[in-house]
Amino acid sequence: GFKDWMKKAGSWLKKKGPALIKAAMQE
Repeated sequence: GFKDWMKKAGSWLKKKGPALIKAAMQE
């Protein structure tokens, strides 16, 4: 359900978030 999706999104952001922020700041 929605909560499972939120858990997946949260863990994905913890992994990918910092890299995405770095990439955005470099542009």
